[in-house]
Amino acid sequence: MLKSTLLEAIHEAAAQMRSFIDQDFKVENKIGINNLVTEVDHASERVIIETIKRNFPEHHILSEECGDLIQDSQYKWIIDPIDGTVNFAHRIPICCISIGIEYNGKMAMAAIYNPFMHELYFAERDKGAVLNDKPISVSKKEKVENACLVTGFPYTYLDEPNGPLQVFERFIRKGIPVRRLGSAAIDLAVDHASERVIIETIKRNFPEHHILSEECGDLIQDSQYKWIIDPIDGTVNFAHRIPICCISIGIEYNGKMAMAAIYNPFMHELYFAERDKGAVLNDKPISVSKKEKVENACLVTGFPYTYLDEPNGPLQVFERFIRKGIPVRRLGSAAIDLAWVAAGRFDGFYEHKLEAWDSAAGFLLVEEAGGKVSDLKGNPYNPYQPGIIASNGLMHKELVDWVTGNINN
Repeated sequence: MLKSTLLEAIHEAAAQMRSFIDQDFKVENKIGINNLVTEVDHASERVIIETIKRNFPEHHILSEECGDLIQDSQYKWIIDPIDGTVNFAHRIPICCISIGIEYNGKMAMAAIYNPFMHELYFAERDKGAVLNDKPISVSKKEKVENACLVTGFPYTYLDEPNGPLQVFERFIRKGIPVRRLGSAAIDLAVDHASERVIIETIKRNFPEHHILSEECGDLIQDSQYKWIIDPIDGTVNFAHRIPICCISIGIEYNGKMAMAAIYNPFMHELYFAERDKGAVLNDKPISVSKKEKVENACLVTGFPYTYLDEPNGPLQVFERFIRKGIPVRRLGSAAIDLAWVAAGRFDGFYEHKLEAWDSAAGFLLVEEAGGKVSDLKGNPYNPYQPGIIASNGLMHKELVDWVTGNINN
């Protein structure tokens, strides 16, 4: 009865999240920096608590929005109706419902559900953990230097000894990938297999076309067409089974991006754009966000592990945003970063060092979705130079000023 009630509650909350995701909904600020609550948080919490009270009216409940509903009980339900509210508010599908059940002061049962990735995690004390009913276990890595880590930033305590920024910089300087939801370059057989079938398909139909691909390099032909390929963008994520990775292919015609596709097979999201014909996600038109100010934005970036000590380098720019409470995500796939700007999930993206295969397809997607792409100084962009800023266009000049350090001017 306890497990069935837990799962019923979490699915009822998921239904609320799904029903609101394509609608406008009310968003408010709570106390603190970038501490949001939406009407969906309240709706999710309400159905969870109703489900619990219907079956266990005597149980103690502690929930993020309504606080402590104290009962004299050995059982306490600890609820986050939407963990990742900032993400949810921006339609970024990295968010979940989280419910734990405490018995006599000790965690006894837990469920975490991301309804957009269709991932339901469940654990019961002394009975193991499962993902979608299949047993899961932690990784076998023994050294931090070989790890892929994840963290968050509280927007406070930044200047404390050994605070969030200091710890983050410590890992980045060692090339240890830290995601915020490498020598971190990983060469996988899957990259080569993916690249091989892509190139075989192109050559079968267009043997005269020029191809530039991440693994095999430049297959030069005297052609007006060039295919720019990243067979797996987000290889570190893929190697760690993190489902934020994709295939990215752009087609250049006479030196200008003409067509692009980015596909995340794990989230079943296929982005496509054609010059002057707009951009789509799974055949539905997409457009960039309407935010006008960087201070209200949700941004995304990446770290090249080089240029860290350059003036206005990656760590300095990142710190500039974090100190102002502006959320900056780090997903580990530039192509997805750009696709999500095109879809209006992120309001802007910047990175100091990319290759052509990282940005070619996403560059066209953003432009065709109504956004703007430039180099780090705001000049016209091309995929063969390293720095990039992409935005919804409305805040582009201001975002360039933030990245260049000219915001106070």
